[in-house]
Amino acid sequence: MDYTPLIDLGSVDLSAVLNEVLALIPVVLPVTIGFIAFRKGYSFIKSVLKGA
Repeated sequence: MDYTPLIDLGSVDLSAVLNEVLALIPVVLPVTIGFIAFRKGYSFIKSVLKGA
């Protein structure tokens, strides 16, 4: 039985994929940090209001 892959990965240029991922880091990193900071701030405000 001859096996033929569904997707031919031989023609994929991995350096182009890596360049795109590296280009997304300056966008994704601040968004992630901001999201974590928002969650921590929201949790802090909730705990302060609950204790008041």
